[in-house]
Formats: sequence, structure tokens, C-alpha cells
Amino acid sequence: MNRVSWRLVCLAFVLLLLPLVGCESERGLTDVTDEERVAARAQERWDALVAGSFDGAYELESPALRAAYSSRAYRGRFGQQMRWAAAEVAEVDLDGDRANVRVMVSYFTLGPDGRPLENERPIFETWVREGGEWWHSSD
Repeated sequence: MNRVSWRLVCLAFVLLLLPLVGCESERGLTDVTDEERVAARAQERWDALVAGSFDGAYELESPALRAAYSSRAYRGRFGQQMRWAAAEVAEVDLDGDRANVRVMVSYFTLGPDGRPLENERPIFETWVREGGEWWHSSD
């Protein structure tokens, strides 16, 4: 095979593989499980709460809660006595269009003497699928 023919064969081979590579990368983006989607959204909500971005957390609340409470009223539900230091989604358990999520949360609160105390505990939340998306449910 001469040099030009060999290059044409290689080029044809590469052109035949390109669509397969594109399909594989697209499939990789869409093969996210519901557990992974819920975990990512729950982590996003807690990252917002830890950062003090109540508006960011509010956007991940269920449409029913957002219809019942303004973002200002939502912010008022949290009080001033506690500050979250960190949060990590530890477990997601799916049951159809509901998910039970366990989040390990580190926080500071005021002790009896008025000094801040650091603590850690699990928080259990419910997430619901509505309109094809997962939302935190306060119900």
C-alpha cells in the first residue's frame, strides 16, 4: 500500500469511529441514576445552607412549599441560634417518586454559657420527584 492509500484508510477509520465516540460521551452524561440526581440536589441545597444562601436553598424546595412561602418567610424558618459548618449527603434510599436522604451535618450552636459548641448529627430529609425533577419536601 502506498503512503497516500494508507493515509486514506486511516482517515476513513477515524471518521468511522467519531460518531461512536460522540455516542459514548452523550450516553455517559445521561446515565446518571436517580440516586445520584437526588444526592447532587440534596448536596447543592446543603452547600447553599452552609454558605448562608437561603435563596439558593429555597430554589430547591418543592413547588408546593414555594407557592405557600415567600423566600423571605422561608429564610425566617431557620432562626439565629445555629450556624451550619459542613454537610455531606451520606445515603439516598429511593421509593418510587420519593427519596429518603440522610445528611451528616456539622453545626455550631450556643451552649448554656453562651459560648459556641460544635456538634455533628444526621438529618433525615424527604425528596420528591415532581415534573421530572427532584425537590426537597418539608411536608
